[in-house]
Amino acid sequence: MEETKWYALGTSYCREQKLKAYFDGKGIETYVPMQYGFSEKDGKRKRVLKPAIHNLVFVKSTKEYIKSLKIITSGSSNAFRWLINPSTKEPITIPDNQMINFRKVCDMELDGITYFTSKDIEFFKKGDFVRVAGGPFEGVEGYLTRIHKDRCVVVVVDGLAAVATTFVHPSMLEKVE
Repeated sequence: MEETKWYALGTSYCREQKLKAYFDGKGIETYVPMQYGFSEKDGKRKRVLKPAIHNLVFVKSTKEYIKSLKIITSGSSNAFRWLINPSTKEPITIPDNQMINFRKVCDMELDGITYFTSKDIEFFKKGDFVRVAGGPFEGVEGYLTRIHKDRCVVVVVDGLAAVATTFVHPSMLEKVE
């Protein structure tokens, strides 16, 4: 039997929540990073939870099952596409440890969490690889960098996206070899 893996799927027209609901209805584990933002309607400003990275849904399933759903949803509002690794020409898979770290940072309801797209990732890989040893981000592993003059840990999902913690005190960091 084929093992389940995390895959990155793309959708269009900001339908990530709709696609997530479709997969959830099939009993498939999904993840869409969310953040609070503001929406204005009829002159009133309201704080709302919305996707942090548009048109991106992480799905944990087998490749064959996702392929079968891709055929079924083709041409519908639930249509999606594989996000492809340019070097292997295969769908992008995300290792479980990267998803755990990525989700841990994304799910913190703290102001100051910063999201980055694939074009920013190479910059962060230049820093030391560290583990947070305490505080709300305990156990998170990523690259140490400075953002807005604060020391942060950036968790990278290879080739796709990155998310940066809020300030992490140096005493809470340990270098990973």
